[in-house]
Amino acid sequence: MPIGKRFLATEPNGADDSARFRKALSRAMSSCHLSREQIAEALAKKTGQPVSPHFLNDCSSTSKLDRRFPAEWLISISEITGDETMLLQILFPHQRALLEVGKQTHSVYRELSRIPEPNNR
Repeated sequence: MPIGKRFLATEPNGADDSARFRKALSRAMSSCHLSREQIAEALAKKTGQPVSPHFLNDCSSTSKLDRRFPAEWLISISEITGDETMLLQILFPHQRALLEVGKQTHSVYRELSRIPEPNNR
């Protein structure tokens, strides 16, 4: 499927957006080398706000929709976990498509730069 169509095939939907973000947050914390307790401590230190592992679990749960992760903490949680996927979830579909095109272009450019130039003698 072409890049643009892959991202533009679905219309924005609040419930889908919430579920997609919560899954990204959960994956980021699960794949991080830090425990939830350590993530909560680091986030509290960066934000100056109290953060508990229980709060993080609630924000990443698809069943606790009344718990929301503060948008102003996205950069901090991404730095702590080393995962930028949550940041991508707040982009519009066309912005994600453009970012994907940029990544693919960069990848092709890197591959082409490895090809030695012909000897023009």
